[in-house]
Amino acid sequence: EYSLNGWLLQVTKNFILDGLKKTANDRKLQDKLLERMNAFREHGMNSVIEKELERIRQGALDSLTPQQKIIFTLSREEELSYEQIAERLGLSKNTVRNQMTAALRTIREYLSDHPDIAFILLLLLSGENNFKTL
Repeated sequence: EYSLNGWLLQVTKNFILDGLKKTANDRKLQDKLLERMNAFREHGMNSVIEKELERIRQGALDSLTPQQKIIFTLSREEELSYEQIAERLGLSKNTVRNQMTAALRTIREYLSDHPDIAFILLLLLSGENNFKTL
């Protein structure tokens, strides 16, 4: 009973309206997240975020083997070269490099298994202007 053109027009109209609703909902979500981020700033939530990041950092370090943890700490916190670490620990430079590679892989896996980390990093790394464009 309905013409094909009329049906296509209605389907197209519904598709466009659904797209506009999604866009509006996304904007509402962006505005809500921006509002919460501003509330964090206003209410001194930076210390809460810093504590959460420290918890995440510690969890990532705890996922390493004892040797990887020592090598990672010497490399990243004490800023020693692989050669200096090898000398200090009595290991070959290749062992240090291999252990560091494994440590970085383990940390990446830890971070990818914790999606809440991405949200926290998004809050920290997003400025107000950048956040609205997400």
